[in-house]
Amino acid sequence: MNVTFFQKPIKVDIWLDILCPWCWITKFRFEKAWEEFEYKNQVEINYYFIRVGKNINPITFKEYLLYRLGSNIRAEKELSKLNDIILLENINCNLDSIKYGDTLDALILLLASKNINKDRELLNQIYLMSMVKGEYIFDKKVLFKTASKAGIKKDFFIEALQKPIYKYIVQNNYIRLKNMGVEQIPLFVFNDKFFYSGVREIVFFKEILFNMYKKYNN
Repeated sequence: MNVTFFQKPIKVDIWLDILCPWCWITKFRFEKAWEEFEYKNQVEINYYFIRVGKNINPITFKEYLLYRLGSNIRAEKELSKLNDIILLENINCNLDSIKYGDTLDALILLLASKNINKDRELLNQIYLMSMVKGEYIFDKKVLFKTASKAGIKKDFFIEALQKPIYKYIVQNNYIRLKNMGVEQIPLFVFNDKFFYSGVREIVFFKEILFNMYKKYNN
């Protein structure tokens, strides 16, 4: 009798702020490590998002850094550091054009679009519109334009924003993150057991994926 042994998948839950350049940089690094991983078909990747900019009027990313860091010098240093990484790693991102505001509607749409398998494409379009082109994704007209580029129709867009359940889930994600005892994102959770937050290098993710595969497939 032939017996088939099913390998245990590696599950990775990735928590992001869609307006955080560091989150995107680390996401791209993880995805590069995953693409080069020999057993990448054994990896399940899930994305979760945290609402930022609650009820604020949109400001520039530099203004946000100035508010968060408390001084123009520190904000300029942070921008310089980010620009160096963007150039070094050939990332398509325009820090000067990024706007910072309330991401609620965008996150609601990301949740809803998962039901029609459009969430990954929508996430890519949100990155392009907000981090490259500097569009106001907080504006419903701009958000719809972004959604339409991902193949999402207007009726679906309107219905999703009107459903209370999605707003509840967005709000609950913040509570879930706090209950994990995590204060910093991006956050990468492997198989619900191993938590790694903050900016990480490609080699770190390669080692984690390899070690996780060895651990669960010996």
